[in-house]
Amino acid sequence: MTRSGAQRFAAFIMLCLMADAAPAAYAESQPGQTSTLEQVEGVVSAVGAGGIAVEYARTETSSKEMYLPFDKALELRGARTVQDLQPGDTVLVDYRQTVIKNSFDEGIASSRVAVRVSRLAAAPPQAPELEEVETAGEPTDGS
Repeated sequence: MTRSGAQRFAAFIMLCLMADAAPAAYAESQPGQTSTLEQVEGVVSAVGAGGIAVEYARTETSSKEMYLPFDKALELRGARTVQDLQPGDTVLVDYRQTVIKNSFDEGIASSRVAVRVSRLAAAPPQAPELEEVETAGEPTDGS
């Protein structure tokens, strides 16, 4: 079956109309993005120039850890610089969580960025490690 010139022209026009409508339909199906400000309080497990790891929800048998990269406009409270923060410090971190959603309002990706770090308490001082010292003439086995 062959198409006539009129049928080909009509098909061409339909394709052009569909192509014009495609960007609008595509834009409607693009995922949305929402940002919320969240908080986590815990103990610093690691810190560097680019971010902070915070251990939280500690129990006797488990804990959770979250790594948060720093925002370019990071605000510090209780510390002058990031280098002042130390593992063991108790902190409250405000972070921006951005969730990208598809057209069905399902979260398909997310990111977290620390915008404010407040040091609530410095790490407790660590006791110096004790060394065993052998003294001459005294038995070391307890006898």
